[in-house]
Amino acid sequence: MDIEKERGSLDGKSKFVFWDVEIEIITSDRGYGEKDGQGLTNIDTISNNVVKTFMNKTNRITLSNNSMKFTHPETTSVSTEEFNNELVYRRSIMLSFESRIQVSV
Repeated sequence: MDIEKERGSLDGKSKFVFWDVEIEIITSDRGYGEKDGQGLTNIDTISNNVVKTFMNKTNRITLSNNSMKFTHPETTSVSTEEFNNELVYRRSIMLSFESRIQVSV
């Protein structure tokens, strides 16, 4: 969490607070029957759904009304690695928020 001393009200009674939330998504190619080998497709689908959820106007208004003004998500590219002899895919989505809080002076 970061509190910016330079940004706030002129009387110094409120300041802006900034914080990030990281969502890590991990999928694998392991599946059964026709679901086998779809890890890359699954990670894209899950990532898109997470971004759509946070970009939804109603959700953004709800967050803002609860002092969680949301900025655009930042996604990493997909990385691959082997884990327990299984190919896994990994991606992070960083969500940044800001809020104005009252402080004592």
